[in-house]
Amino acid sequence: MFSVFPGHASAKDVEKNDQPLVIITLPYLSLKEVTQVNTPNIFNFIQKHPLANLSLRTENGPKTSSIYSAYATINSGIRTNATRKSTLLLTESELPKSKTNNQLANLVGSSIEVTDGPYEAKLGTLGDVLKQNKIKTYAYGNADYYDYANNRIIPRRQASYMLSNSSGKITKAVLARNLDQKNDFLGSVTTNYDLVIKEMAEDLPIDSVSIVEMSNLIRVADKYYFPNLKNKENEIINTDEYVGKILELAKEKNAKIMMFSPSTTSVSNNPYGFITTNSLSDGLLTSQRTKIDGFVALPDITASIMNEFDIQYNQIDGSPIGVKSISSDKKLDAILELRGKSVYREKLVKPFSIFLIGILGMIVALIIARIFFQFNSKFFSSLGFMVLYSLLFSYVLIPTILYKYHYSVGISLILGLSALLSYLSKPFWLIWVVSSFWIVSVVSLLLPNNVFLTDAPFGNGLVGGGRFYGLGNVPFALMVFALILVVVILNKTENQVKHKNLISTVLSAATLFVANAPFLGADVGSIIAGIPCVVLLFISIGKLKLNVKVVTLMCLSILGFLALWLFIDLHLPQSQQTHLAKLWNKYQSGGFEVIESVITRKLSYIVSQVQLQNNFIFFFIPAPFYLLLLMRRYNRSLWDLLNAGKPWIKPLLISVAGSSVIQGLLNDSGFIIPAFFMLMTLSVLSVMMYDVLLQNKEIPNEKVG
Repeated sequence: MFSVFPGHASAKDVEKNDQPLVIITLPYLSLKEVTQVNTPNIFNFIQKHPLANLSLRTENGPKTSSIYSAYATINSGIRTNATRKSTLLLTESELPKSKTNNQLANLVGSSIEVTDGPYEAKLGTLGDVLKQNKIKTYAYGNADYYDYANNRIIPRRQASYMLSNSSGKITKAVLARNLDQKNDFLGSVTTNYDLVIKEMAEDLPIDSVSIVEMSNLIRVADKYYFPNLKNKENEIINTDEYVGKILELAKEKNAKIMMFSPSTTSVSNNPYGFITTNSLSDGLLTSQRTKIDGFVALPDITASIMNEFDIQYNQIDGSPIGVKSISSDKKLDAILELRGKSVYREKLVKPFSIFLIGILGMIVALIIARIFFQFNSKFFSSLGFMVLYSLLFSYVLIPTILYKYHYSVGISLILGLSALLSYLSKPFWLIWVVSSFWIVSVVSLLLPNNVFLTDAPFGNGLVGGGRFYGLGNVPFALMVFALILVVVILNKTENQVKHKNLISTVLSAATLFVANAPFLGADVGSIIAGIPCVVLLFISIGKLKLNVKVVTLMCLSILGFLALWLFIDLHLPQSQQTHLAKLWNKYQSGGFEVIESVITRKLSYIVSQVQLQNNFIFFFIPAPFYLLLLMRRYNRSLWDLLNAGKPWIKPLLISVAGSSVIQGLLNDSGFIIPAFFMLMTLSVLSVMMYDVLLQNKEIPNEKVG
C-alpha cells in the first residue's frame, strides 16, 4: 500500500494485483429471488463467500434511484444521478462517419448526461484513476431494445458507464449490436452470452477490471415487455446458467470475482441489492462508511475496486469493503433480518408519528378545556408522560423485539406500557425520564451497528441511506432537550445539589463530545448547532450575558472543536475516516467551491422542508407558545401559579425556542427538529400544569383583559 496526495493516485511503484478482477452485475435480481428460484451457481457462490445488503442510495435517494444512477455513482465514487439518456452509448464502429468523435478510441460517450448535483460528483473518476495506474478496463453486455414505433434498435450500454474514464473511453467495449440476438419475448433482441464468454476468454489480463452485465435481466424487468412472474423466473434460471460459465472461466484465468445487484424493482419491500465477493473470507461484508455488519453502499464498491490494485484515493465517499466473521449457516439469516428490520422501520414511521400527534392533540384539547372551562384531570400528566415514554420506547423496544410483528402490535404495546407508567408516574420523575434519552443514545453509539439509533422510528433509517452510523439529527435534538431540562431544573429550583455550575458544564461538554467525536456520534452539524444552544442555555439560567465577548468565545469554540475533531479524524486510517476528514480532502483539491456546495445543498434541503403537505407534525410546532398566550390572556391565575411554582419553566421555554430555531436552521433535517422540540415541550408543560393543579385545587378563572 502507498500514500498519495489528496486527489491523486500515484502510478509509480505500484505493486499490482496478480489477479484480474471480474465484476458480474445482476440488475433487478433480489436476494429473495436467488433463494427461491433455481439458481445453483449464484446461490452456491453466495453460500461460500461473504455477503451483504447493498444500499442503492444515489443523489436523489432510494425512491428515485436507477441502474443508470447506480453505475454513475460507482464511477464517480460519490452519490450522483444519471438519466436514461446517458446510457445511449455507441462504439465507434456503430457511428456514422460524419459523427465520429476522433478523441474517443473505443467508446463514444457524446450522449453521456449526468445531472449537475450537489455532491460534486465527477463522472469518469474510477476510469481515470485506473488508467493512471495502468489498469485495463473491459465492459461486456448491453440492454438494447427494439423501438417498434420507429422500427429501430435503441442502444443501452449502461454497463460501460461504470468503468469509463472522463473522456468516455475504456480499454475494450464488447457492447455493439453483434451481441444482439433475435428474441421475440425480450423485445426482439437479447444478449448473446456465448459471444460474451468467447470475448472474455481472449481477454482478462492480470492488471484489468472487467464488468459483465447480465443484461437480459433488465429486458425481462422492463415495463415495455409486460413480463409475468414465470417469464422472469425462466430468465433468472437462464442467467444463472451463464453466470456458472463465467465463474468457470474466471477460475481458469485465476480471476477474483465481485458480484452485485445494482438495482431493484421494489423500494418498499426490497429496497436493497446484494453484493458478494471471493476476495475476502466468508462472513458479513461491511465498510467504514456504514459501520454495519452486512451492509455496504455503492461508493464502497469504488473504493474496493481501487483497493484490489493497492490504489489509495481519498476524493471519494466510499471505504474499502471488509468482512465480519460469522457462521456460514447464520449469514443469510443475518442479512435478511437486517433488511427486515429496516423495512419494518420505514413502515412504522408514519403510524407512529400519527400516534404521537394524536396524543399531542388530546393534550392541547385538555389544556384549552382547563383554561376556558375549569376542567381538571390527571390526563394532563398522564398524556405528557405517554409522549415521553413513547419516544423512549421507540428507541428501545421496537428495533430489538417487535420488528417481526405488524407495527400495530408494536404501537399497541408501547401505548399500553406508556399508559401504565404514566398513571404510576409523578411529576418528580420527569428529569429522569427525559434524561434516559441521553443514556439510550450514548449506549447505542457504543453498541455494534448502532442498533437503537439505526432501527428506531426516528433513528437514522437504512433505507434512506442518508446516515448509516453515529448520531442523527433527531436523536441529537432529544439529547439537547434532555440537557436543557436537567440544567434548568438543577439551577432554577431549590435543592441541596452542590457545584451546580461544574455539573452543568460537564453535562454540556459531555453531550457535545458524544455527539461530535468521530468514533462516537460523528455529527459535524451538531457542534455547529450545539455550542450556540449551550450558550443560550447558560444565558437563560443567568450564568452568562449576551455580549460581544460571549459571541466571540462561542465562535472560537466552534472553530476549536472543529479543528480538534478534524485533527483526530485525519490521523485515523483512511478507511476509518468520517465525512469531516473526507470533506477536508475534497477542499484540499477543489477549494472553497466544495464548502460552498455543501452549504448550498444543506440550505436547499432545509427550504424543501417548509413544504408541509406530508408532515402533519409541523402544524403543532408553535402549539406550546399559543397555549401560553391563551393562559396569559384568559387564565392569568393559572399562568401565575405555573410560573411561581415552576420557576424553571421560563428559562426552559427560552432555551427550547432558541435551540429549535438554531438546529432547524443549521441542520439539514430542517423543521422536523423544531417539531420534536415543541412536542417534548408541550409534554413537559402538561405534566407541570397537572402538578400545579394538584397542589392548588381551587384556581379562580380570572379572565384578563
